[in-house]
Parts: sequence; structure tokens; C-alpha cells
Amino acid sequence: MRHTKEIFPIEEFLLHARHSSEFMNYQHVTVRGTIVDFPQEPSVGSMRWLYDEYLKDSGYTPEERAFKVPLFCSIYEYIGAHEELFRKKGLIKEGAESPFPRISEDLFRAVHWFATAKRTRLTGESVKPGVVLDLAKAFRNARSVLKHGEE
Repeated sequence: MRHTKEIFPIEEFLLHARHSSEFMNYQHVTVRGTIVDFPQEPSVGSMRWLYDEYLKDSGYTPEERAFKVPLFCSIYEYIGAHEELFRKKGLIKEGAESPFPRISEDLFRAVHWFATAKRTRLTGESVKPGVVLDLAKAFRNARSVLKHGEE
């Protein structure tokens, strides 16, 4: 079992994911006390710096950030590694008001589950995307039952 300081609840992750369009538009971050300018269109690689700055701004400690930043980014990297498949299955769609694609909550929940349940780092090769799809479908079905009653 992981230490309680290392827990990253799905609700917290989803809140941060909802705010990602906000922090992905940061124009500056602070690195070792120095303000660094970021390009207008940050790359996936810059997400670590931007998310860390968001967590700093939100009052997270360095220890919390050291755990959450790699986990948050590994979830996005995993989804990116299998983006084409997840798009075909309707779990990623183009965002109407945002330049960023809209990723279904069920997909986030499934990948988050594997990222927090596994003892090894989540990568594009460490968990088969078919298993993630099965779990995302199970989450979708469970939420439907909770919303509409037993089927």
C-alpha cells in the first residue's frame, strides 16, 4: 500500500484535468527562483513544468508535487500513446470551445486507476489499451446505472 501522502484521488485528478486548459496557457513559470517564458503553444513535454507551476500556485508542497506531477503527466502520456484507438472508440473528441481535445471522464478514470494501482510506472507499453478500454466501458456502464437506475 502506498503512503497516504502519495494518494492522488480521482476527484482531485479530474479537477486538475478540468483546469488543464488554464495552466497550459501559462506564459511564465518559476524555475529555481527564475521566471522562464513559455511559448504560446506549449508542447506535451512542457506539461510537467506548467502543471508543477499550477500546483505551486495552488499551495501544494514540493513533496506533493514530486508525486503528482509525474503521475498526472504519465496519464496524459499514456492516453497520447494510444490516442488514435481512443478516438476511434469515441473516448476522445475535438473540444468545441478549446483547442485541446475533450477526453472522456471514463477514460481518465480507467487510466488513473491503472496509474495509481500499479506498482510500476504507467507507460504506453506497460498496460494494454484493450484492458483500459474494458475498464472505461465498465465505468461508463456503472455511471449510467447510477444515473438512470438498474438496467
